[in-house]
Amino acid sequence: MKYYIPFTIGFFLFTFAVAYSQDMYYGVRDRVIYTEDLSECNFQTVASDPGGKSFGKKLGDIAFHPDGRIYAINDSLISSINVHNGESEIVTPLADQNIDIRFGTLLISEEGDVLIAGQKKQILSGWFFDLRELSVLGTIDLNWILESSNIIGNGSLYSELNKKYIGGVSNQELILYNINKQTTEVLEWNNTPEQAIFGAAKSLPPCGEAVLLGFNPVIGVASNYAGLNVETGEFTQYCNVVETNTLAYATPTDFRRSTLRIDLDKDNSSGHITAGYYDTLTTCSKEVPVMDDVELYTCGQEVDSISFRLRYYDIPRLPEERIYSEDFADPEQTSPDRYVWKNIHRADEDKIKEYLRSLRYQADWTDPDEKERVVMTTMHVGEDSTTSWSVYQLETDEVYAGQDTTITYCPEDISLELIDYLSSGVSTDGRIEPELDAGGTVFTPGKDADGDYLYILQNMDCADTAVLTVESLETGLEDIGLDTVTVCSSERVRIGFAPGKYDSIEWWDGSTGDSTWISADDTGHFVIVNQDGCGITVPITVIEQDVQGIAGRDTTIQYCAGGTVIDLTKILGLPDEYSCEIIPALSNGSLIFDPAVDATGTYQLMARIKSCTDTIAIVMEETMTQELVLDPVRLCAGTSQRIGLVQGVYDQVIWWNGDSGDSTTISNMDTGPFTVEAEKDGCTYQGEVDLTIVPEVVVPDYYPEQLTICAGETQMIPVSGLDSVLWENSIYYPGEDIILASERNHCLRGYQGGCFTEMAISVEVMEDPSAGYQKTIDWCSQSASGGLTLKLPEDNANWRFRWADGTDSTSRTICSTGRYPFLIISDSCEYTSFFEVVGDADCDEECIVSIPNAITPNGDGINDNLEVFSECAIKVIEIRIFDKWGGELYRVQGGEVQASVWANLLPGMVMVQVMYEAGQGVVKTEVQGVLVVK
Repeated sequence: MKYYIPFTIGFFLFTFAVAYSQDMYYGVRDRVIYTEDLSECNFQTVASDPGGKSFGKKLGDIAFHPDGRIYAINDSLISSINVHNGESEIVTPLADQNIDIRFGTLLISEEGDVLIAGQKKQILSGWFFDLRELSVLGTIDLNWILESSNIIGNGSLYSELNKKYIGGVSNQELILYNINKQTTEVLEWNNTPEQAIFGAAKSLPPCGEAVLLGFNPVIGVASNYAGLNVETGEFTQYCNVVETNTLAYATPTDFRRSTLRIDLDKDNSSGHITAGYYDTLTTCSKEVPVMDDVELYTCGQEVDSISFRLRYYDIPRLPEERIYSEDFADPEQTSPDRYVWKNIHRADEDKIKEYLRSLRYQADWTDPDEKERVVMTTMHVGEDSTTSWSVYQLETDEVYAGQDTTITYCPEDISLELIDYLSSGVSTDGRIEPELDAGGTVFTPGKDADGDYLYILQNMDCADTAVLTVESLETGLEDIGLDTVTVCSSERVRIGFAPGKYDSIEWWDGSTGDSTWISADDTGHFVIVNQDGCGITVPITVIEQDVQGIAGRDTTIQYCAGGTVIDLTKILGLPDEYSCEIIPALSNGSLIFDPAVDATGTYQLMARIKSCTDTIAIVMEETMTQELVLDPVRLCAGTSQRIGLVQGVYDQVIWWNGDSGDSTTISNMDTGPFTVEAEKDGCTYQGEVDLTIVPEVVVPDYYPEQLTICAGETQMIPVSGLDSVLWENSIYYPGEDIILASERNHCLRGYQGGCFTEMAISVEVMEDPSAGYQKTIDWCSQSASGGLTLKLPEDNANWRFRWADGTDSTSRTICSTGRYPFLIISDSCEYTSFFEVVGDADCDEECIVSIPNAITPNGDGINDNLEVFSECAIKVIEIRIFDKWGGELYRVQGGEVQASVWANLLPGMVMVQVMYEAGQGVVKTEVQGVLVVK
């Protein structure tokens, strides 16, 4: 059985290169680290710290990291050692991380995850640590190991962090402790006590077997360095021990989890000791190879694919960072930080290596304080893989335009010389783009706009640019983000400005300086900023952010060993605006729990909103029966919906209604409970659909089914009683009005609770009939006696007629010419028409009697009756109607023939004779043809 099967903790990722002989590095109490090739027994000093200022004082442990460096730990520090040049530097004091241990141990995985383990007062503890960000990611209790065995301790530790194992090496056995499941496994050998090995470090050569290298104390004779084959138990002695007080051991392969290997720099010319590659990016040279003289160790198998990960692509995120091939097709980019190349050359490793050597890494960076960049190259062979790192240092070239800077000026300033604001030592021979109003490098307020200006220095093909952001003091203070500050409950935060940005700063409490503390308990917050004689006061609003419970409650989640992955974000209902992290990390680095890989136990989930954090405990518990979580269903009355599970995931699915398969139909007529049971890989998943029936939507009675609008006017329907209304492709909400202006049939759709109903509304427009009743009457007032009589049209089914001045009678006698208005009224509308009486012209001429030349007896009240008009005061004696052959049809007394008479006549021309009495009793007759229209 092999105990170096891979796993991923998921904190911090690296890779490294391999030394293929059994090289061993160890530390001793005299603060010197040696290395020796065990096949040749050659010794040499790699690095020393005689003053104990970095790794040398009370050295506890050393371990290789996939970035190619050795990391060392003692009681107070973590240090890094460059084995290529012997240089060492302090990474972090342990006190800064609140870590207090003696004889600490470092465990590092192939992905670059780091676990610090150590004892204090007989208590064994562990800290997951981020070497790049220098922060503790989480803690783990290891004290149960001490309670189960007494062989764990400094100088006898076997680390297999990629499998979550740490172990102690005894005389005849290796006890492995699973730090997640808190279980032990024992690997025994038939070795004698004299074949004991201490301070072991794992050596894993390509396509070979894992060997523990360490110290073999032989009683009575010189002690030896020895190796123990983890798989076979074979024991081998090497060279005599040079230093008997050896404390810590490491090999360039002690973090490896696979016997496969992809060596990115076979001859180690770049100095990367763990099969990786070193190179340098500069501000002018932003493109470098991904690897040098690459070598593949596939152990007799074919490469399936090779992936490349931009390890720190968002820490920080660069304007451009990519991997491409100069001579061949680019690898496929599967995510912002990952590229994949599928092997098309099968076992032809020469062609594979030719392609790999063509790959280039390109990064656009300008900040000299940015950290190194890393590309992780992973070779995939079957279900196994191995990773090596390319590490790129960042350096600035001679062409340096300086750092980006913000230039603040007072509005009263006449001009600014931008050269004065460049970084110290920067050449002043550059140019400004876009061009300034005054030319050169002089900025003129009021003429040149605030914003970004580029200071460009160029030397042949190499150029560097600094961004000069020019803004007035008022503009700059608008963007500082201090007008509103969010503070976590019962906490305080530090707010302020970049050091030295302004001449003086005074806070609401009278304190001065670039920054101050602020909490929700304070009141009356403001800051006064002074720069170049300008002073501006900015009020500050404090918002208290209550974070308790944003992550939810401590919970237990059950899962099946053979089940599908579990999305904790969905299970816990975590909003997208939260930033979440889980410790220990899950296998895929996100909040997806994979039962096939991730272990049972307790996880700490931290949910962050802005700077506030809430933490809950999640217990992942394995069971054969799992809860199946289904989305709730809301149905409108009288409807149904198709629901289902993810297609093709489960072997068998049975619904409450007897349906089988991935989906079924649910309606408001069904009765619950609405259960589903699914099976997959021997696990049973049970769930229930929560069905809510939304009541039928009813349109309130005050929405009319029929509506009448007067011509030229509009009418409104106020929206209320519904969530919203769809009318003529527009949505209306309560409080808004629907405007009606045209005659047609409309469909109103009313929404309530996510459901809707429809009703028809008919709109009728009453047209204005006033023109049909309007008349002009000629009247000779000089010859008239007793005035002129005006008579309103008769009321009908649609209209009623009334004088506009309120006169009650339908007839009225007038004594003068002019306009006499009257009202035309219906139930909904009111219009105005008039009789226009004109006269006093041609009074001496013969009196003219007017007979209408057409009649339309259709009952609409317009031209239904035949009425005789005259400009003179006449008296109509009778009216006779004749057909076209002269036969008399009707005879009526008076000056009007009612519609009832005309209704009985056929359409066509008839002759109308009017007999009337003129002035002084003269009787006259007037005849005219009248067209009957029907």
